[in-house]
Amino acid sequence: MNINSMRKIDKYIGVPICYLLSGINLLIKPFKRKPKKIEKVLFIQISEMGSAVSVAPSIIELKKRHPKAEIHYLMFKEMSEIVEIMGLIKKENIHTITNKSFFAMILDVLKATFSLKKFDVIIDLELFSRFSSILSYMISAKDIIGFNKFHMEGLYRGNFQTKSMLYNHTKHIALNFLACVHAIDQPRTEIPLLKEKLELKDLYPPLISSDKLSKDNIIKKIKEINPEFDETKKLIILNPNGSMLLPLRRWPLTSYTELAKRIIKDTNAYIILTGIKSEEKDTKVISNTLNSKRCINLTGKTTIKELIDLYNLSDTLISNDSGPPNFAALTKIKVIVLFGPETPVCYLPRSRNITVLHSGLICSPCVSAYNHRKSPCNDNKCMKSITVDDVYNLL
Repeated sequence: MNINSMRKIDKYIGVPICYLLSGINLLIKPFKRKPKKIEKVLFIQISEMGSAVSVAPSIIELKKRHPKAEIHYLMFKEMSEIVEIMGLIKKENIHTITNKSFFAMILDVLKATFSLKKFDVIIDLELFSRFSSILSYMISAKDIIGFNKFHMEGLYRGNFQTKSMLYNHTKHIALNFLACVHAIDQPRTEIPLLKEKLELKDLYPPLISSDKLSKDNIIKKIKEINPEFDETKKLIILNPNGSMLLPLRRWPLTSYTELAKRIIKDTNAYIILTGIKSEEKDTKVISNTLNSKRCINLTGKTTIKELIDLYNLSDTLISNDSGPPNFAALTKIKVIVLFGPETPVCYLPRSRNITVLHSGLICSPCVSAYNHRKSPCNDNKCMKSITVDDVYNLL
């Protein structure tokens, strides 16, 4: 399903269901008991693979606080690979729902509702999605922790969390996620949660190394395109797209092409183009313009695990704000990330080696949880104002 269809379903079906379940919850709320101990926890984080990387520090913190707890994760099947790669949760505890079609999704939701049971805590990490909120209530747990709009002009998600979190749009998303884990041990009477000071400086995802075999496999894939490829040279990755979720995040293709022209003048450098299969049309514009053996187009030819291996082999990743810079945070590669309609204050990838370019226009950020990330913008000048010189000078 495309993102606009999902928004419509979430609004026109989600709202009445949330009202209905809130009414039911009002009747049974007095009989809900608190968990005596935390033995089984479910994270629900449906929408983005990149955000899953920001959840990693929260999973690590939960393991410290409740080392005996069995941790589960529920997300869209098409996005689950990154959770598996991080290795923080057992593979058999990663549960998925498809989003390929509405009816297939409903079938998976029903399966999840009946198969996922007996949780002490459910942590709904979606900001204002009604879908995940409904799902958390249907699966059921003694405590349901999730974000609530309270008196803000946000998306109505019902009133059936036992512990309602304040989404703080001035803090990084990793801190908002971490607050949900801290809230497990707080009383239900604290409204809103969490009334603690949390620090971002040490919140990083785990580093994932690639063994020699994994690196050799990605090198072999590159040499199938260019047998003369020399992995000892400077490897610069360009990720010129940003998925259909938010096209406004894209840096102009003409800018990526001009940047590539400058990079390729360095005879000691290779350019590697990455992206999903549907983005190949754009990356072919760059590769065809350069017409160089030192420009390798891997668009649609890598798994996420192979992307991680590629990052461990390369020097620099250049990308607009999207999933890949977050995946790169699992490695030591230098990351240059371009922000426009969203803000690095909330969504800066938690890389240990990152540089941000952000135009800082007064209209930015124009997308947020409050508008379901749907902007009225008809000209993303915030991205266009980032020049090729701005990026090239950081190499």
